[in-house]
Amino acid sequence: MDTSSLALKGTQTTSKSTCDYEDWEDLKDLFSKAVEQYEGNDASDALPLIRGVIHECHRFLLFYQDPSVLFSIPHNIPGHSPEALTPPDERQPRDWTVERSTEPIDKAFPNCKCVEPPTAFHAIFGTALFLFGNLVAQDPSVALEGEPDSPSQYWLAALDVFETGENLPTRTSGHGRLLIHLRKLP
Repeated sequence: MDTSSLALKGTQTTSKSTCDYEDWEDLKDLFSKAVEQYEGNDASDALPLIRGVIHECHRFLLFYQDPSVLFSIPHNIPGHSPEALTPPDERQPRDWTVERSTEPIDKAFPNCKCVEPPTAFHAIFGTALFLFGNLVAQDPSVALEGEPDSPSQYWLAALDVFETGENLPTRTSGHGRLLIHLRKLP
């Protein structure tokens, strides 16, 4: 993991040709360690870990416009593919119908505890940006060359990430939240 400046291109960013479910699990572990360190005695010790989380989130976004496809759709999760044994001629109509897309995922895998909400990636990324902004607010010198030394830039970026997560097509059925609210108006 490259934890150099957020503003400079890292060496780890291009070392893999894609991100997979294992990378998602690694990102969650890294984020967990970063938050644990942040909540410890000296929050500045978490700086390299938070920087690493932001780098990894950026790497995910290089490969996926919506990284939630890695973990919110069961067939992308290793060992969870009920369609693998279904003949293609039976599978195709079911896969492309509207009913399938509105059916809750937990019906397909009632014992699966690994399917996460589509906003999980954006929650991690936004929180990492927010925490990084907090550290910059405490000591602007922690920002490396090329990184903003104003916490408000990180906080605003975090808000953008959270808003993006809330407006994912999987959460809004392909319509932005504003359109959904406008449709409810008389």
